[in-house]
Amino acid sequence: METIVKKVIVGSPIRSIVQTEGQLALLLDVNVQDKAQGYLLSYDSASEKWIASDGLPAVNVVPGTYGSTTQIPVFTVLADGRLDSAGTVTVAGVTGFGFDSASGKLTINTADGSNFETVVTLDPYTTSTLDEGSNLYYTDNRVNTKWLDIAGNLTTSLIPESDAVYDLGTPDKQWRSLYVSGTTIYLGNLSLSDSSSTFVVKDSDGNVSPISFAGNTTSDLAEGDNLYYTTLRADSDARYAISGNTGITYNPLTGIIDITNTGVTATTYGSTSQIPVITINAQGQIDSAGTIAVATNLNITADTGSKELSLLTDTLNFSGGSGLSSIITNNEVQFNLDSSLYLNNIIASGNANITGNITIGGNLTVSGSQTIINTEVLNVVDNMIYLNSGESAGSPVLTPIDIGWQGGYTDSGGFAHAGMFRDHDTKKFKVYQGYTPDAGTTIDVNHASFEYAGFKAGTLEGKYLGFDSDVFFRISSADSAISFLYDSSGFILTLRKATTVDAGVAFYANDQFGVDVNGGVTIAAVDGGEY
Repeated sequence: METIVKKVIVGSPIRSIVQTEGQLALLLDVNVQDKAQGYLLSYDSASEKWIASDGLPAVNVVPGTYGSTTQIPVFTVLADGRLDSAGTVTVAGVTGFGFDSASGKLTINTADGSNFETVVTLDPYTTSTLDEGSNLYYTDNRVNTKWLDIAGNLTTSLIPESDAVYDLGTPDKQWRSLYVSGTTIYLGNLSLSDSSSTFVVKDSDGNVSPISFAGNTTSDLAEGDNLYYTTLRADSDARYAISGNTGITYNPLTGIIDITNTGVTATTYGSTSQIPVITINAQGQIDSAGTIAVATNLNITADTGSKELSLLTDTLNFSGGSGLSSIITNNEVQFNLDSSLYLNNIIASGNANITGNITIGGNLTVSGSQTIINTEVLNVVDNMIYLNSGESAGSPVLTPIDIGWQGGYTDSGGFAHAGMFRDHDTKKFKVYQGYTPDAGTTIDVNHASFEYAGFKAGTLEGKYLGFDSDVFFRISSADSAISFLYDSSGFILTLRKATTVDAGVAFYANDQFGVDVNGGVTIAAVDGGEY
């Protein structure tokens, strides 16, 4: 039997008694002067001296009470008998309780994972020491009283203790007669019953069950009103009950049934070169049979040439060409294109999607109304771009059309268009910017967003047709030393020094600038630069 410690009180187990100084005089290196009651002497191995202290050396124990009805104390004891540590653990409670009635095994499970088992039996007990409960012992007297009356007659149902275990009689000891007042005897899944003096056998679902006469013949059962159908009776009745029809010939005297002869010659029809041809009537008979020759020739044609092939001797070959290969798999011919395929003329409908590169050796003609080139760089080898090719001398377009180009840009003012075009109205090329509408057949110079763009070139050549009315303002505003006067007779360009003293006057003639008698500057031509 185990002993379980439930409580340990930790304190100072040593009783210290301070002797008088005189009594400790014989001890060396001990001084208890000014030490009060309760001080202890301890030996310090480092200094090899006895030292007076007010208690034992400290240990890892918290003073207190350890242990309860649910906590078991756990402590560590040093070699000198002192406790070095103290604590508690929870009592492992019962977490499971089970009993196996078949084996009589009792099992108890605790919280720490332990299992405790024992076998509970009634071996120490007998019916003499075990009191009766509601289930009484079955004594001989009780059996006789329960089943039989005083005369020995059965007074209750005779029911076996288990199903299909016990017999009523044996092969050697049989019951002589069985008298049953009811109408049914149950035999396995069958019931034997008396139905109005008729013996009936039924299955467990109440359906009439067949009775096997495998051990009997018609010789064992006499004829009644329903006669046996003998061979003689069958032949006599059948001969005059059958008549012939289309495809069937019948002789009632002999009882022989024949298939009517259709006149077809009995032989084999069909071969590798002959195909059988037959005619079948409504009764499924072959009325006629013959053969026709197999078509052994095949005519084939191509874009160029034709050929008649013999299916018996010739071979039809599917071959590819330049950039085209052929494969035959499972009675299928497949043609594959490769990168070297050259197509002379392609006519296709619907949409086409080409994910790789395409090189066109000839001309590219687009018949649609719009061509979209989604690319970052457009590289054109031709030195001349022709616009408005839809109009020609033979087919003029009556609607006014401006010719030019337009591009989109985005700046601080937002998205707009800039470009250059020939104005169909003024017949002049114009450079513009800030134009928000997309280019149509014409550029609307009166649109609110339309504005002329600046144009700068190294050299402008051509016939000068005159300045517009704002030239004077622009030149005089740019440099106060230059003045400009325009009237119906021409214009006068005045150049001045910074001292505002006139240096000369140049006047315009029809062909060039000239120099007047006062030393005006003559400009024969404007050949570039800014002025």
